[in-house]
Amino acid sequence: MSTTKFNTNELIGILTETIPAIERHEIGLLEFIEERGPELSEENKRELERPLESAQRILRENIELMKTIREKQANGDLRFLDPVPFRNAVLRLKAAIAQAEAAK
Repeated sequence: MSTTKFNTNELIGILTETIPAIERHEIGLLEFIEERGPELSEENKRELERPLESAQRILRENIELMKTIREKQANGDLRFLDPVPFRNAVLRLKAAIAQAEAAK
């Protein structure tokens, strides 16, 4: 078994760094559509959603990273001294995905 040292805070940062950007995109998009929605064509609305879709894709990639981390934990290749911050990061990711899906 190979052992590599990871900084827990770095891993958690990687997993959650896109959440604030996604929230800003969602809020901005929703406010813009609410304000100008009747004036916008469906094509314009789809164009506005592209940055949000990109952020959601990055979030899904982070979910895949989280799964890899969990597999490493299950195999004994990775242990956190304090698992609570990682668990909280997982919950934030899941909440952000649900929120992004609801905004569509």
